[in-house]
Amino acid sequence: MGEVKKGGYLALKQFPGRNPLLIYHPCSDSCSLILTEFGTFLTNDRFITSEELKIVPTDLKPLNLQEVRAAAFLESDILFLVGDAVYLRRPKGFYLQLGPESGLPTEGLIGLLGRSHCDAVYPLKAGKKVLIAVLVWSRNSIYVGNINATFTRFNELKQSLSILNMPLDSNIDIVTVAFASRPVEFSILIQAVYQDYKRLMLIIVNDEENRWILSAMFSKLVNDSLPLNPLHMEFISSALSSVFVWNNNTIFYNLHDDKKNGKMHVNLDENISHAAEGSIIEQLVIDSNLNIIIKMSNNMLLHGVVGSDELVRLHVWEREDAKVTLYLTLLDQLYMIKVEDFKIRPTLYPLSMEKISSSLQTKSPPCPFIYFHHNKKSPIYNMDMTEELTFWAQIIYADNFGVEVEALILNHKLLELNYQINYQLHGRFYVNNKTITLTHNKDYRKAKNYMAAIKSTSGVLTLEFQPSMVSSSCIISSNTISFISVGCPPRKHIKVQRDHPVKCTFHDKQSYIISRHHVTNSLIDILAYYDKPRYGCPMQIHHKKSYKPTILLYIGEKLIEKVNVQYVIWEKYNRNDFSFNDSIKKVVCNSKTESILVKDRPHKMNNWKESIINPCTEFDYPNTSYMTLNSSSDRFLTWPTDHNALFLFHVKIVDPNFSFCNLTATFAIETYGVIIRDDIILVISLVWTFILILLCIFGYSYYKYIKIFRGMLSKPASNELYVGF
Repeated sequence: MGEVKKGGYLALKQFPGRNPLLIYHPCSDSCSLILTEFGTFLTNDRFITSEELKIVPTDLKPLNLQEVRAAAFLESDILFLVGDAVYLRRPKGFYLQLGPESGLPTEGLIGLLGRSHCDAVYPLKAGKKVLIAVLVWSRNSIYVGNINATFTRFNELKQSLSILNMPLDSNIDIVTVAFASRPVEFSILIQAVYQDYKRLMLIIVNDEENRWILSAMFSKLVNDSLPLNPLHMEFISSALSSVFVWNNNTIFYNLHDDKKNGKMHVNLDENISHAAEGSIIEQLVIDSNLNIIIKMSNNMLLHGVVGSDELVRLHVWEREDAKVTLYLTLLDQLYMIKVEDFKIRPTLYPLSMEKISSSLQTKSPPCPFIYFHHNKKSPIYNMDMTEELTFWAQIIYADNFGVEVEALILNHKLLELNYQINYQLHGRFYVNNKTITLTHNKDYRKAKNYMAAIKSTSGVLTLEFQPSMVSSSCIISSNTISFISVGCPPRKHIKVQRDHPVKCTFHDKQSYIISRHHVTNSLIDILAYYDKPRYGCPMQIHHKKSYKPTILLYIGEKLIEKVNVQYVIWEKYNRNDFSFNDSIKKVVCNSKTESILVKDRPHKMNNWKESIINPCTEFDYPNTSYMTLNSSSDRFLTWPTDHNALFLFHVKIVDPNFSFCNLTATFAIETYGVIIRDDIILVISLVWTFILILLCIFGYSYYKYIKIFRGMLSKPASNELYVGF
């Protein structure tokens, strides 16, 4: 028995007499919400314990609007449709009515629906928004909401009228809404009425590609042939759109994009109520193994399998007047939840045993195959350019059946598909093996618009394996829908191998000066910053040693391979004091190569053309350095010999057939070994000045000496004789 913790003030109750409504958390197997006529209960442990959610009376409008009609999870928040307005419950129990500031009207709403499957299993295209998390609708408008409870009105319902040749002034009523077979789609069931003429339209909207299609499910039904309301709708996860629509006594199905449709029956009777003693259909759930379980209002259970029309009665488990609802966990465990007098009793239902037992008693047709399995284990596979994936499925059947493996594929044009089918005979049993190899072999070298070509050939291919024949007694234990994301794999990136000594002489974000003489088209010196936390310590390279980087390809922290295709290098600050040992004229023009991916302008070092051109006929490209390298070329970088310097390089893979990813990396190199000498002109000037000063001193001394000597020679000789005596 589940323990209920009470709290709050005013209970959120369903209208008396309604059957409990179960709300699943799309990404949690243990978290669910159940709406009952006794109150609303939240569990985080599959109803081992549960907490009753209550609301402060002043938070609602009049008390007669306290009836809770639907709910939806938004991660840790919960949306409630109470009366005709939507309320948001925060994790701490705070309730807020949503209105125009959130994109919703404050009244007139009739439906609320959240996801039942986690949207994390779908690979969105790069740059695309997050998936729709919740749908809210009124009689003639639908609002799509994100995880933050912000809504946008869907305004394309009127466009569907022209497809059905209905007048544009026809009245449109939304019957019901559901999330469709693929996570990026949702569906709207609409009734269009013009005077006495009625039609039903099933619209499937692809939110990722911003387009919608009209299903052919009810296209041939008009007026009295239309199923009666109320109508409910449930899609199954599938590569191709597959849906079940039901009212009180009939179940319609439309599988694999309108390829198979019809009605479910019990012993060929399409009125299900006849087989359930007059009770009506109350709940329909479908698990990932394609089992269909139908609960009638008298708690009778019926079972079927997607792809088969037949339904089989299961054994009775509960009395007719019990308040029971079916609870299907993300692990496909089926529980029967019984609610009475504030007590919640979950009971595990042994579906596999019950369906086998019922099939034996009713003598339903045997399953046409013995065993079916395949090698798809993951919901998501990533494919980049030139990569290949192989999937297989195997089915074993007796020789009087002829069952095959069906491969349901959406967006098959994204990849090349190669099929191989193999049959083996073992006694009375056949083994049918189907293998599909998916390959990306497109050549983008001749594309006129490279980016447009990339966009048109990337996307999501959906693959599903199914047996071509089933019956209600079949057990399908592996039915994984796989999404093959054709594009840039997550976390794929490149790094430059540090194959030279590393020395940290810089502090975090240290500044340094780049002389204007070493920068192209610069009139002033540049104050640059080296972000060591981002780029790491620079590699130390002697100025006389040439350099060619080694590029490594990673996914996350896992090394995949050494990159052998072409890449380009440019310096972040457009320095010109390093050089490449080849020019475009030498490499391209002289070798008569027709085209090459080049920069938009030689001076805009990080602006690359989106298309491939002939560089030998444009601008002054022939005299420009050839900045494209690869691991096998003999091209490299050389350094200045008159000064040491710090260079911050960007590297980019430019081979158009290598990857969908924009593979870039940044690395730093610091040269050393240049002996800094003084300015030779200054030295010569100082030497000549010193020599001139010496010459002046010598000249002045010589002049004084000569003057003194001449003075001595000009004195009389008598005086000299007299002195001698």
